[in-house]
Amino acid sequence: MKIVLLTPSYYPNIGGVEVHLKEIAERLKKMVDLEIYALDHNIKSFQQTEINGVKIKRFATRNLSNEIRIPSSEFSRALSNCDADMIHLHTFHSLLPYCTLNAKYNFEHKLVITPHYHGKGHSFLRSVLFKLYKPVLGKISRKADKIICVSTYEKSLILQDFGVRNDNVVVIPNGISLGEYPADRNTCRKASKILSVGRLEKYKNFDKVIKALKLLENTDFTLSIVGDGPERSSLMNIIRQLHLEHKVSLRSNLSREELLKEYVTSSIFILPSRYEAYGIAVAEAQSLGLRTIVSNAAALSEFVDGGYAQGITLPVTPEKIAYKIIEASKGETTFNKFTPYSWDKAAQELMQLYESLA
Repeated sequence: MKIVLLTPSYYPNIGGVEVHLKEIAERLKKMVDLEIYALDHNIKSFQQTEINGVKIKRFATRNLSNEIRIPSSEFSRALSNCDADMIHLHTFHSLLPYCTLNAKYNFEHKLVITPHYHGKGHSFLRSVLFKLYKPVLGKISRKADKIICVSTYEKSLILQDFGVRNDNVVVIPNGISLGEYPADRNTCRKASKILSVGRLEKYKNFDKVIKALKLLENTDFTLSIVGDGPERSSLMNIIRQLHLEHKVSLRSNLSREELLKEYVTSSIFILPSRYEAYGIAVAEAQSLGLRTIVSNAAALSEFVDGGYAQGITLPVTPEKIAYKIIEASKGETTFNKFTPYSWDKAAQELMQLYESLA
């Protein structure tokens, strides 16, 4: 069986979708003939590479802005001539659904979609464009042989917005790599260290976390933000303007080992994001025993409802974040033990789904 995964971005670019694809692909390659078709705004022409045994075809894009990237005609031709038994499209938040829907295919194939769907765009421009784009998403949703959501929350959005059959949508949660966690992870924690991990997007509210540290300036709390993205320079400016260089660090492009070190040396994890289809970093923090604070919104509300994390009600403000940090630092609240999915289990369930459609 040959599978092609379509994605607007792939490793070494980092974000929730990229982590999901990398972890799944490196397991699926052992079971099927697998290729990844990835868009890449950092290249000028087509590139073919291999990372950890995964074959990747990277296609250049025409960038109208940081928010709108148009796939090359070379990508459209490759998609039309793709001889895969199954095309697995990832994320509704790009032009790939439109390209997939309108490609003039020369081969029959099954279509699987993992939408990573948030329900709307993440800026004023994207929100306006997304409303116009939703009919396209509805059409391709109804053509899909199966839709895979990463949370119950995301499934509810898909059913609500696109009118697909309930039995055509399944949930396979994101996983974590359980075997790589250090056994002595609780021996080097810093009681006052706060960690926040994610792609640096406006909707993640990292700016408000930094401003919360300003409110806590006379305490021992420090903040480490790990990630990269369009808000990086803006966040660095906020750190400088608030004179928090001694309290707040922002690190990008960390190795997996360096990221794990950030987790195991921290005591509190925070992600006050407005939109999430799941929250891989939250699941990792939970599994590593960090006291966790999230916005009580979107899929993150499942961590709050399950009794695994403290929730911040919307709208998120620096004051609310500061209050929750102080509350979490006291360690007086008891949380339920979080039992995560593993990436191995997620890949096995995905393979079973592929086989059921073949």
